[in-house]
Amino acid sequence: MRNECRYPCLDCFVALTLDLAVTEFVGVLAAGFFLALLAGSAWLRANLVRQHGRLLRRVEALEVRLADGLHGEQRAAPIQEAAAGLPIGSPAPDFSLSGLHGETIPLAALRVAAKPVMLFFTDADCDPCDALLPVIGALQRDHSAKVLPSVISRGSPEAVLAKSAEHGLYNVLIDEDGSVARAYQVTSSPTTVIVNSDGTIGSLLAEGAEAVRAMTDRIMEAPILPSQQDSNSESAQDEPLPAPSDGRADDTGEAPASSGPSIGDPAPPIRLPDLRGKPKSLASLRGKSMLVVFWDPSCGFCKQLLGDLRTWESSRVNRVPRMLVVSTGTVVANRAMRFRSPVLLDSSFSAGAAFGAVGTPSAVLVDGDGRLASEVVAGAERVLALARGEPSLPQGPVAAPTSPELGATAPNVRLPDLNGDMVELSEFRDGNTLLLFWRPSCGFCRRMLEDLKAWEASPPDDAPSVVVVSSGTVEENIAMDLRSTVLLDQEFSTGTAFGADGTPMAVMIDASGRIASDLVSGASAVLGLANSGAHAR
Repeated sequence: MRNECRYPCLDCFVALTLDLAVTEFVGVLAAGFFLALLAGSAWLRANLVRQHGRLLRRVEALEVRLADGLHGEQRAAPIQEAAAGLPIGSPAPDFSLSGLHGETIPLAALRVAAKPVMLFFTDADCDPCDALLPVIGALQRDHSAKVLPSVISRGSPEAVLAKSAEHGLYNVLIDEDGSVARAYQVTSSPTTVIVNSDGTIGSLLAEGAEAVRAMTDRIMEAPILPSQQDSNSESAQDEPLPAPSDGRADDTGEAPASSGPSIGDPAPPIRLPDLRGKPKSLASLRGKSMLVVFWDPSCGFCKQLLGDLRTWESSRVNRVPRMLVVSTGTVVANRAMRFRSPVLLDSSFSAGAAFGAVGTPSAVLVDGDGRLASEVVAGAERVLALARGEPSLPQGPVAAPTSPELGATAPNVRLPDLNGDMVELSEFRDGNTLLLFWRPSCGFCRRMLEDLKAWEASPPDDAPSVVVVSSGTVEENIAMDLRSTVLLDQEFSTGTAFGADGTPMAVMIDASGRIASDLVSGASAVLGLANSGAHAR
């Protein structure tokens, strides 16, 4: 009689398997694999349907926000979903992260532009994130009137800097330990979320490249509301940013007019990070009169004023008026100024624009009640006169920089390149040379950067050589990743010698070292001159 096994066991299974023919054994394995494949396919379809549903709900939620103009009142019942991020309308987690050049940037500094902030959570090692970087660049370049796109990336600062420079990105922050991503309940990259201008969460999380692209497309397609029109709109993109100025005139011979508030009006609100990354507001400093100075560490005229301003700062009677410096540039560059007074960082110059300042150095007096007690003045002499309580110097007419005439010998240029080696303009005599005056901190230069790099990659026939004469640090200029020769001119003396009073501006020099074009300003005119190549004259 055959022994029977009352309870199935592993030994029995092994014995049964050995009794099977080879073909039968292969068939059993194939059937098992097929059943597992069917189960996996069913799970994948269910997961895709669920993900698609989440994407549609997030797009619908974004449409609700955009229908309100990203500035209007929230709907009574915003669409929300569990595990899709923080609730809409809840306070956005505060943070303070390092930028690409070591500066500290808190959320408050991103919100100072009074528009929604779109946070993109990425990773330097994430291929789908890399594919989105051109989209983020286009959003920053062409749609900054609607939102302020900002990238929060994991990865080494070197890797993040390289990829950001490749696509001309700014407002890029390093989240090395992922703590900010966790605070926003971000679990994968790429992911994006909107923070309202009032500091509350404005959207659900859009997770994955497809969802991020959908959210970005909706913002690009949304119209610009009248309340969103600002100096970043497309109509202003071809206007040059005033150079580090000393009260220089425009083409009419008059100093640039201020479009800011009038004397007696409440001062525009300022809330910016100090050099330790802590947000400070102008309102918190009320009680005594305040000299608000608008500054740029890379501005040659600011450097010329620095010694006198620090002397005044240390010799004030009863320390009145107090001084507040609102500056562009990095933390390191501003600490090197060694001001005793508070320094607040305003990388976009938005606070200066709100007061009507059009260049640096500029200043205005604010009384103890927070109202404007003077007009905005520009230039070293006028800033010092305002600080000392001396009679105001006239704003204009002021002699404008004089451009050399067509056919005249170009002023001599001898400046260090990014390696510290001295370079002369006379070394570029194989054909025409486009001399481009530039500032890395200039918003119009940043918006032009991608077009300039595209021109470098595919120049027209007979294209001129391009020599960029730039202020800023070596690191800032390296980050632009230009192929052209970059020479450093911190004093802007070369630009002044050629008659330049803003950036971007350019002039063509022929092979014999003579002026071959008028000085042009603005991105379109500069690129047009570059495209004229050997035919400029």
